[in-house]
Amino acid sequence: MKNLKDYTLEDLVQDESFQRYVRDGSEADRVIWEEFLKLYPEKEQMLQEGKAVIDQLYVKIPPQEFSEELTRFRSVIEADKTIKTGKPSTKSTWRYVAAAAISAIVLIPLLITTNKTSVREPDAISNIERSTAKGQRAKLLLKDSTMVKMNTQSSLIYPGTFAADSREVYLKGEAFFDVKRDENRPFIVHVGNLDVRVLGTSFNIRFYPEEETLDVSLVSGKVEVIRNDSVKLTLSPNTEAVLNRSTGQLTMASFDPYYKLAWKENIIRFNKASFEEIVNELEHWYGVEFIYDQHIVSDGFTGEFENMSLENILSGISHSLGFEFEIKGQQIKIFTK
Repeated sequence: MKNLKDYTLEDLVQDESFQRYVRDGSEADRVIWEEFLKLYPEKEQMLQEGKAVIDQLYVKIPPQEFSEELTRFRSVIEADKTIKTGKPSTKSTWRYVAAAAISAIVLIPLLITTNKTSVREPDAISNIERSTAKGQRAKLLLKDSTMVKMNTQSSLIYPGTFAADSREVYLKGEAFFDVKRDENRPFIVHVGNLDVRVLGTSFNIRFYPEEETLDVSLVSGKVEVIRNDSVKLTLSPNTEAVLNRSTGQLTMASFDPYYKLAWKENIIRFNKASFEEIVNELEHWYGVEFIYDQHIVSDGFTGEFENMSLENILSGISHSLGFEFEIKGQQIKIFTK
């Protein structure tokens, strides 16, 4: 095994510990790479480049394909070692391959549209779009050091370089933002027909086109929620702005972070959830489709599931709500008893 001090960029992105550190935030691996940086501070730029390559790959492709992509890139690197003198070196070829991969993955965003709200169009020039597929989540670190954790079926559009007077991004789906404070450049999230304006704070936004509401939930700091440049709400911690997308009504309510933010820890928590709410959440989490003739009526289901298979979750819920189920590939058929 190559000594860490001799690592090149291609060695770094193929290191499983480094992959876990970037993708999963593993505590044990974080310690390894923070120590690495202390021992070899001259490799800080290489570390940042490695993070960028893995972030770009992991956000856009399903996890099971991640290793296949790295294998493909490894084969390109190995082939380059046979190139005659005077041709690009292994290092320069890796940089070329990594850049090509990122170029293919970072797409020029199109106008986001929904059938219920008008959405402001982001400037397509020099913007970056990152998205997650069904059942996939991702963590991003923006250039201003703002951390964004994206839930399944979400997309975030942001400029390659923020403007001098503001930091503006566009969200569809669900994401948690931990915004780096900057008094001179407010951070603005355009979501649906709302603008969420902050200086430095942490908050969650949920906006799925098929859902009736758009929620902005504040964890810390202060947030301004603005609709159509007129209606404005100022949130305090543990309060949220809820937009009814059918009526256009914007209201303020309290929320429980224990349930609202459970997805950040890869936990599913239901609190007196209806059958429709359960189905909607499981479809998002597992990338499946539920088929049923009639809705299951109940007083609500409360429960918690961590790192459990969909079958085990359905087994527990079905006993409580009184239904049977059958799993066929990506389809779940529900039968009443």
